[in-house]
Amino acid sequence: MLMSARTSYALVAVSLLFAPAPARAQAAEPVSPPGVLPTSRALVGLVRDSAGHPIPLAEIRARGNQLVARSDDSGHFHVAQMPAGARGVFVRRLGFAPLRAPITTSNGDTDSIVVTLVAVATSLPSVVAVEQHDSLSHVVLADFWARKARGFGKFVTRDDIDKRGGMHFVDLVRAVPGVMIQSARGRQEIRFTRNGVRDCPPQYWVDGIPIIAGSAEEFTPDNVEAMELYSSAATTPPQFSTRAQSCGTIVVWTRLPG
Repeated sequence: MLMSARTSYALVAVSLLFAPAPARAQAAEPVSPPGVLPTSRALVGLVRDSAGHPIPLAEIRARGNQLVARSDDSGHFHVAQMPAGARGVFVRRLGFAPLRAPITTSNGDTDSIVVTLVAVATSLPSVVAVEQHDSLSHVVLADFWARKARGFGKFVTRDDIDKRGGMHFVDLVRAVPGVMIQSARGRQEIRFTRNGVRDCPPQYWVDGIPIIAGSAEEFTPDNVEAMELYSSAATTPPQFSTRAQSCGTIVVWTRLPG
């Protein structure tokens, strides 16, 4: 009887070992943590203003300030593969308040989002409305004119912009000594020739505020009042200095009324 029982137990063990797959425990498939998007998900979206008009050239950034897309002329953008763990996007465009927008996961493998940016009115010091444009410029941009008089950088005024009549922002500096225009990732960008490194992007400032990963495509001649260009840290004024200034500095002042 003892041998018979052992034989029975052995037969049971063998039958379990070679049982069909449905009878065995299945390995659990990996599941993404709640609220975290898998790396394979795509994202399509639309950037518009409060009146419903599309906003072109808006920057769409994901976690870690990673630039993932720019909106086209119709305000649309497409990201083939969002970074791992991205729960939302950060959208910004010159002249609008930046916005963080959450992503709601869809049932498919492509999510969609509509972002509405609100235009920001430029805050100016109190001035008399009947002043001519030149007088207004010397009041609002007094520090700009003082730095221009000292001559430690290159300067572009509104009069210069009107005379050159360029269609693109880079056209404003084509004739500036020490400045070159080059194609970078399919876009025209401004570089300083003295840096020794061809693809060395300058630090952009807009109305006294530093812009992360700024680009020449963010601006148009119509919305620029004046520009300051400094080719190195040595010539950059202290108020426009950052930790890494080796690629030069471009300071943009937005258009004044009139």
